[in-house]
Amino acid sequence: MVENIIKNTDFGYIENKVSSKIRLINPLGKGERAISHFCQTLAQMGSYQLISNELFSGGDFEPETKCRLDLNEAFTSVDKLRTLPDAAQHFASACVEDLHSTDWVVVIRSSASHRDLDLHLTFGGDKGNLTIAEVENPTINGIDKLALFYEELSIQMQALEYKVGTHQDFKSTNPQLLHQFIRTKSQANVITIFVSIDLLSGPDRIYYRVLKHLHHALQKLS
Repeated sequence: MVENIIKNTDFGYIENKVSSKIRLINPLGKGERAISHFCQTLAQMGSYQLISNELFSGGDFEPETKCRLDLNEAFTSVDKLRTLPDAAQHFASACVEDLHSTDWVVVIRSSASHRDLDLHLTFGGDKGNLTIAEVENPTINGIDKLALFYEELSIQMQALEYKVGTHQDFKSTNPQLLHQFIRTKSQANVITIFVSIDLLSGPDRIYYRVLKHLHHALQKLS
């Protein structure tokens, strides 16, 4: 597989000169198959903001770029954040810059193919929280919009025979998560969508239909 990586900053790519209140965050561009193209294409579909890490990976062999940016202890304090490489600090700053309580941040991550669900939506719950009401400290302000989005996403993916769920397999309470860092620093609405690697690396007829339907569901947030 050959990927064309677009870069315009030291850590990867930023597109924030758009009017959309939806910001896509790609913390895994360096280390995960197809996810950068997926996020770039989705951003273009909706003229969404996009911040994409294309330099750092937890699996890198080079020590200067071996760094996880989806989950890192450095996200728990200012002092620890300063221990990250400069470009990684710039990524973290870009993720939270110019956000307001009415904005929506969508972190895109991948999930392994053995998972029962094809897409997981997390928003501050513990593993096993299967409804919005079960989440004690949701990382969102707009409960009604989240409910509309989840319903629409489920309908759209059901049409493709893909399964959508919430915190069946993943919790999003860990303070080391980029998800929680963004919420703490900005008080914007923050959700994470885990996309199965089977969909990210699937044939075009599946890949682009998933993108189209996800974009359609995202309109419920705006």
